[in-house]
Amino acid sequence: MMINNMSNVINDATRVTHTTRTLLDPIAVTNQLNIYNAGVYNTPPHISDHFATYLYMNMDMQPSTPTKRRVWNYKKADFNKLNSLITNVNWSFISHGSLDEACELFTIVLQRNLGLYTVSKLHFNLTQIPLRVGVRLK
Repeated sequence: MMINNMSNVINDATRVTHTTRTLLDPIAVTNQLNIYNAGVYNTPPHISDHFATYLYMNMDMQPSTPTKRRVWNYKKADFNKLNSLITNVNWSFISHGSLDEACELFTIVLQRNLGLYTVSKLHFNLTQIPLRVGVRLK
């Protein structure tokens, strides 16, 4: 583990019997992580013969910005009109320019045509992530 810049953060035994105390459930983390607590929960013997391990760490995260995406409801699409419209598009523009340009133009034309005969809605993800998050792993 030291070769990969990792270390075990569990120091207590995770399996205890009448005659042995053994660490069988380590948590290996890179040395760059900001670990502020790790240890072992005494699990009742009728649940497991191993103790549970836990880890608390700080994670620096940037706040997310709201994202939007268009969701298409194809169950309500008029496929006869849509197929007719797409069939009549002059797709020759795809063979001009780079592959990236062709993909972008194809997407624009397809979405424009989908929008004519397919119901869609814009969905916004407004979840904001705090700058500092305490994470608990079991």
